[in-house]
Amino acid sequence: MDKANMDWAKDIPCRNVIIYGYCRKEREGCPFKHENSEAESPSASTGMKTLAGSEFAVGSKTGEVGPPPSIPGVTPKFNAKVSASFTPMSAKSGSVAAVSVEPRASAASPSNAHSMNAPAASHLPSLASGASFTPPAFNPYAAETFTPSSSAGTNLNQLAIDDSDSRSLGIRHTAEGSLPVSATAMELDNMAGNPTGTSPSHVALKYPTIYPPPHSLLQYHLYAPDPPPHLKAPLKPNEQTPESLFIPNDLREELVKRNLASLQVFPLGGATPTIVQDYFGLVPLDFNKSTGKKDSFQGHKNSLYKVFSNLDGKVYLLRRIHAVSIVDPTQISGTFQAWSKVASANVVKLVDLFLTTKFGDSSLCAVYDYYPLASSLYDTHFTCFPLIPITQELLWTYLVQLTNAIRAIHASGLAVVNLDWDKVIVSGSPGRVKISGCGAVDVLRGQEAFDLLEEQQGDFIKLGTLLKDLASKMSSKKDSSVQDLMVDGDFKSVLQYLLNQDNSKKNVQQLASLFQDRIFDVINSSLAYTEYTEGVLSRELENGRLFRLMCKLNCVYGRMESRIDVSWSESGTKFPITLFYDYVFHQIDTSGKNILDLTHVLRCLNKLDAGVSEKIVLTTPDEMNCIMISYKELRDLIDSTFRSLTQ
Repeated sequence: MDKANMDWAKDIPCRNVIIYGYCRKEREGCPFKHENSEAESPSASTGMKTLAGSEFAVGSKTGEVGPPPSIPGVTPKFNAKVSASFTPMSAKSGSVAAVSVEPRASAASPSNAHSMNAPAASHLPSLASGASFTPPAFNPYAAETFTPSSSAGTNLNQLAIDDSDSRSLGIRHTAEGSLPVSATAMELDNMAGNPTGTSPSHVALKYPTIYPPPHSLLQYHLYAPDPPPHLKAPLKPNEQTPESLFIPNDLREELVKRNLASLQVFPLGGATPTIVQDYFGLVPLDFNKSTGKKDSFQGHKNSLYKVFSNLDGKVYLLRRIHAVSIVDPTQISGTFQAWSKVASANVVKLVDLFLTTKFGDSSLCAVYDYYPLASSLYDTHFTCFPLIPITQELLWTYLVQLTNAIRAIHASGLAVVNLDWDKVIVSGSPGRVKISGCGAVDVLRGQEAFDLLEEQQGDFIKLGTLLKDLASKMSSKKDSSVQDLMVDGDFKSVLQYLLNQDNSKKNVQQLASLFQDRIFDVINSSLAYTEYTEGVLSRELENGRLFRLMCKLNCVYGRMESRIDVSWSESGTKFPITLFYDYVFHQIDTSGKNILDLTHVLRCLNKLDAGVSEKIVLTTPDEMNCIMISYKELRDLIDSTFRSLTQ
């Protein structure tokens, strides 16, 4: 090959142009072809050479490489060095730079295109000018919809929309590659008058109606549910599915939701204080609900918060009573001591009671045990989805539990006072209810004289009114009497006893004698549910033990030093651990196909943890050597290796 005469290469395309889009040796005498085609005009060819030469020379001086300018009549080649790169959106930037999207002018109407581009170019910066801009911060709370964009970041459905059309449609051009900003965070008029394209400083971030927002919630529903009963494969008596070894999906999902509610946090700031007395991490529980009759305590408004205790780290419910006048401290301490002694499964226990000024006023705070996802009777049956229908059996269950709560409260020399379907919460199934909000009313009354016997009699009347209101919802009639209710005669007799105004000597013993047969049904269902829960718990009983064994095994196996340690070689003392690991988790059949057998894994791990004397044969992958060893020897070997790591 003649290196002096390189005319043979003038028709061969340069590989640098094909691969990289340009050739750095073009101006230094590269003999290969660098033009697009022979039909290119001299001006176009000169323009391309200028682009490849002077443009990149400027970029080498300034340290920046900009996109090549567009040349009429010439289709530029793809240049990986000067193409627009992907710029991630900054999480700390607060400014939003606007980019003008100018539609291409057609040759038929140049004046039309000029008029379309004029308004946008008057107040929006252009990328062609070389102006730098800061990528916007993505705000999930302000983003309304997802807008698809091209590889360059330009919104695909906004290329043909000018500034006037975007105003009429409510669409706003945002920074390149960003999602549209909510109209509540940045107004169109302010955007048009803001030449820098930055968001106004007075705009405040609006939090969602629920927190955490849905996109950050735990995706518990991604677990595959059980198949319908008619799709289950018939199993032999000695066979079982993997689902039978763990908690049922419905119960697991409910527990996961409760854990999520217990660990829920709220962003700092606003009117909510950070710390109140010995409690921190306040999360409003009713901030997205309308206030009404249930939000009043003896004429005072109240708010609910989930808090964490500094003393024991547990989660509690804090009920704040707004704008309470100065109360005698002895009245608070006496009320707390009386209500803290009430021990009943159907009464929410009072944990603490104190006054505070952390909310900006003198507020009375009552701290109770917290039951995640608990809702009131009214919300359970009339507002929350899915609605739970009211049945005769459910009414008997409520009657037995509320009677038990009244018995415990009256035995302590107290009265419920507030007993309605907003103060009774449903904490779980099957129909477990509790009376909440006890104790605060006694403090609000102060030194006001009251008749305890009269208030205790009023508790029976309020219980009858509550059950009558629930039973009336079973029929379409409004303001129906006791005789018109769609319940049996025994339940009507109970309501007549509770609502009798002339009887001022009602007591729990007489009330219980009217439905003593129903008490056994409630006890039976509670015991059956307890046994079911214990049976489900037994499925997960060994999970903690096997998890600890897995942690120990993985801490020992596969460490970096085992690759150079002689004791982990085929002739070393620790080599059986490697073979056992492959024997448990890396099983293959005769054809080399992987075997995924959960039963085999559980059997081997249980035998290893128990240290049985059964022996197994461990074979090397090449099947040239084998080791016979017992589970007891393997356990001792793993324990000694693990202890050597901690020394």
